[in-house]
Amino acid sequence: MFASLEDLQGHFILTSYAQIYELIQAEHHLAALLTARALLETVAIENGSGDKRSFEEKLTELKNKEFISGKQIIFINQAIYDAGSAAMHRSYNPSKEAVRYVLDVIEKLLHTIYIEPIIENHLSQAKPKKKRAN
Repeated sequence: MFASLEDLQGHFILTSYAQIYELIQAEHHLAALLTARALLETVAIENGSGDKRSFEEKLTELKNKEFISGKQIIFINQAIYDAGSAAMHRSYNPSKEAVRYVLDVIEKLLHTIYIEPIIENHLSQAKPKKKRAN
């Protein structure tokens, strides 16, 4: 998707990610959680799940593309989606620790989807090719 880390600069994903940290620093945990949930939805939509599916279907598509495991679907659905829903519909105000747990999950996903392919490409181009025996 991105050829280099510089290509990520200014992208919605990176901007949202940075804003989550700013919100945590300002102790706006509710806004940080909601931004994290929106970021997760955007990652899923950008990576082929489409916008007209349920959250769980989006996670299943990420599993089908081997970005997450079946066990992670359950955790992400319960930890992030349910927490976001509770914040929006049931006046849940998450703690700083709760937001950090959510952010840990998202960071792992961002690394798998966006960073690892860039690193893999860079390393494969940087290493010398095997010499053929004559």
